[in-house]
Amino acid sequence: MENKGRLLVQKRIIRTNYVPIVFENNFFWLRNDLYLRLSKSPLTSKGKIDKRFELAGIRYLENEIDRDYLRSLQSIHLPEFNLLKS
Repeated sequence: MENKGRLLVQKRIIRTNYVPIVFENNFFWLRNDLYLRLSKSPLTSKGKIDKRFELAGIRYLENEIDRDYLRSLQSIHLPEFNLLKS
């Protein structure tokens, strides 16, 4: 029971302090301050993944906790970033 409680606290901390994003087709939980820097960067293109079928090919999204979190959302609006090619 203690492990389950600890897991719930960890989930709450992650959801409060981190943002789920896709960067170069890889799923990450990015700290809020770094997310703000990345979203303002002139070196990245920005988009959104807002359809569930678009999640199919994303790497590192096989973790059940992450999939459960995304399933729990009414709608998906995952920020997506890619490095701009020079």
